[in-house]
Amino acid sequence: VFQVHLVQVVVLVQIVLVVLVEVVVVVVLDVVVVGLVQKVFEVMVEMFVHE
Repeated sequence: VFQVHLVQVVVLVQIVLVVLVEVVVVVVLDVVVVGLVQKVFEVMVEMFVHE
């Protein structure tokens, strides 16, 4: 019984780790994409203003 419980705990830990990694990756990608969009927008605005 304890072995089965241990296996369930290991599987749960693996699932939690995978979910955490996915969340971190998504957050990092969101931050990078938002940063890039802001930079491009600023450059476009500067070009438009200079013209």
